[in-house]
This record gives sequence, structure tokens and C-alpha cells, in this order.
Amino acid sequence: MKNVQLITPIKERFRRLNYSRNYSTFGMCRVKKISVTIPANTIGNRIFLPQDPEIDRSTIEAIEFIPQEKTSYTTTGTGSLIENLTEAQIGNFTFTLAKNDENKFTIPAALAIRGNNSGKFCFVNSIPNRHRIGDSYLTQTVAQNLSGTIVSIRIYFK
Repeated sequence: MKNVQLITPIKERFRRLNYSRNYSTFGMCRVKKISVTIPANTIGNRIFLPQDPEIDRSTIEAIEFIPQEKTSYTTTGTGSLIENLTEAQIGNFTFTLAKNDENKFTIPAALAIRGNNSGKFCFVNSIPNRHRIGDSYLTQTVAQNLSGTIVSIRIYFK
């Protein structure tokens, strides 16, 4: 009986702070797809995402990496089509949400692939103006030549 008395207030606090939620009803947000071309020699170096003031002023609810199996190609700025990374290749990266030089969090990118999470989103719940997408970055952690390929990320925000 003591466990129930302890757990109930914790569950209520998590719900109140929006730390727990029903992932199946998620979808009331706007969505933007951000794609980044992987440059040469990226091991351990930061690959910054493009600036997006609209996302910076919003609450980021969730992020999702899009593997090649879901969307095979992404259009580049020049209009050419390039394959997205596969799930295995995305697993060679970490994602860091940041503002200036302050890192808000870092996660393995594979955790943000819905297919690896039984269809669940990787919830973020970042407060507006406490993150900057242009300061956020990917880091390649495993040696593999991925130069010229594309990483695509969906960002859900409101």
C-alpha cells in the first residue's frame, strides 16, 4: 500500500508537468522537415542544422529521424534527389539540441526513429526561445564515409 501512496503523486506530477502523455493522440502540432547534407570528414565534428526562427519561437514537442525506408529521397536546394540515410546509418549519429554554446540535451539519433520505438515519438518538450535550431547539431560517432548523403528530421512544434 505504501508504494501506491508514493507512485500516485509522482504520476500526477509527471502529468501536470507534461512529462508523460499519451503518444497515440499526438498530432496537434505543426511539422517541419529539416534536411542536412553530410559533408566529408565529419567524425566527431558538428554538423549544424539550418536556422529556423519559427521553430525557435515555438515549443518543440517531438523529433523524428526519417530513415531511407520511410522516405527514400530528399530534394536538395539545387533540385536534385539524394537518398536519406538508412536506419543503421542514422544510428551512427547523436543529436544535440542547443542554444549558443549551451547544450540542452544529447541523444543517440536512433532513439528518434519511430520504427525503433514501437511507433512512439521522441518527445522533447523544449520551451520557446530556450533552443535554437541553427545551434543544434548532429555528430557522427562511427567512422563511415557518408559524404553527400542526407539526414532528414521532422520537428513537431506548436
